[in-house]
Amino acid sequence: MRRSSASSCPRVSPIGAAPAPTRFFRFTRLDEDWLARTLVALLNLRPPFRLCLDRTNWKLLLVLCILWSVFDHGGSSNTTLRTALMQRYLAIFGAGSIAVLLADREFIGNQWFEFLVENDIPFAIRGTYDLIAALDDGRVAPRASLTKRKSALRHLTRCRGRFRDVPERFAGALGFAAKRSSDGEMIIVVTNRQPDRALAD
Repeated sequence: MRRSSASSCPRVSPIGAAPAPTRFFRFTRLDEDWLARTLVALLNLRPPFRLCLDRTNWKLLLVLCILWSVFDHGGSSNTTLRTALMQRYLAIFGAGSIAVLLADREFIGNQWFEFLVENDIPFAIRGTYDLIAALDDGRVAPRASLTKRKSALRHLTRCRGRFRDVPERFAGALGFAAKRSSDGEMIIVVTNRQPDRALAD
């Protein structure tokens, strides 16, 4: 009996060799909003949710991502992209499902904070070094002077205010929490909740 050589065997296409689920996801694009609802339902998650806004290169993801946007550029997002993502979330789950939205200092901007306040989204977001606050007591000062002395820092955490270039109608909308990290860095958190709760988050 002649043994068949490898070259004489019929070729199997990669598509035909792939398991059925692989072929399905290769050619089918699931609706991402439907997928968000499905993930929450399958995992039996119940609101309120602690949301974290972050960016990733998708090499390693160790958190449950329920909504996302893919950019055709590197770096962080802008206010328009962040707002669109949050509007998708609100359309699915509503603002009442959010316990708090957490984000690092790259997710800032006057219009972004205005959007969060106007939509009653509780948030705790780390402030940048160039933050300039307009406090309700009339003081307008940069971060450096607001945290330079312990007395000024205590005053900051007891006051409500807004960012300097944010419209007057947002006066008193923001609170400021601050503490020094273990390596000595001053961390300021901007929130529309009670400042002490923001630090706990």
